[in-house]
Amino acid sequence: MSKRKRIKAGERVNHNQGQTINSGMDLRLLRWLLPISIVILTSAVFWPALKNGFVWDDMDLLLRNPYYRGLGWTQITWMFTTFHMGHYMPLSWATFGLDYLLWGMDPFGYHLTNLALHCANAVVFYFIVLGLLSLVLSSVAPPAELPLRAAAWLAALIFAVHPLRVESVAWVTERRDVLSGLFFLLTILCYLKAATVEETNPARGRWMVSTIIVYSLSLLSKAVGLTLPVVLLMLDVYPLRRLGSSAGGWFGPGTRKVWLEKDNFLLMAIAFGIIALLAQREAGALVPLEWYGVARRLEQIVFGIGFYLW
Repeated sequence: MSKRKRIKAGERVNHNQGQTINSGMDLRLLRWLLPISIVILTSAVFWPALKNGFVWDDMDLLLRNPYYRGLGWTQITWMFTTFHMGHYMPLSWATFGLDYLLWGMDPFGYHLTNLALHCANAVVFYFIVLGLLSLVLSSVAPPAELPLRAAAWLAALIFAVHPLRVESVAWVTERRDVLSGLFFLLTILCYLKAATVEETNPARGRWMVSTIIVYSLSLLSKAVGLTLPVVLLMLDVYPLRRLGSSAGGWFGPGTRKVWLEKDNFLLMAIAFGIIALLAQREAGALVPLEWYGVARRLEQIVFGIGFYLW
């Protein structure tokens, strides 16, 4: 090969290497920019909520309630033993106590915490969708990273700014929703990590322990996460396919371990479900059938479903 041809060949190699390096740098930058952009856009949409004051249940929950104000032993004991206003939510109370230490009774700080938690939810949701799409598409062909992340970004943004998120973010009392939601989503993310690691890998056990810990934090924020065992089983069916490819094989010997994994989640869900019922009863939210009959309860269920669809 002549000297000129060797120089040109070397230039082509260097050019290709430069393109690869630039492409790798672009992808690394993209991995940071997409979650950051979700936080920025979500904050921009909900920024007006920071101007809100205390409304509705905030009055009894926060303004006329001195017991949560602080994180001393007296306040923490109250947080873990109270059914105030029909909910058991000691971790949510702890965040209100921290808000009081930081902001006093300025509603701006309380709304800011709600918004920060919601932004965190949106980012965790992004990574959940990214993991689910990777699982689904990898069974067909190795997915390209850019469209995969773009799809997860769009899904997370739709979740973040959907009108159904507004009440939980813009109303201070509903801190319990965004906080329990954060740990609920983290539970799913940890479970996906655990389920996609080899059985012999020690990291799998660590991910499963993390799953149980964050689920308990979700229930300590609000008992709305009681449905998690069902959600995990749905993920086991698809896209994880840990229960086999057909419903007939779901209860075979090979799937026993998958079912037994749900025991801890189910026991926690039952325990906190009972606590939630006790809290509702103490608040007078549960009434006997003779006061509010079966027909009226069914009407309420149908109305609720129809309202959300509308």
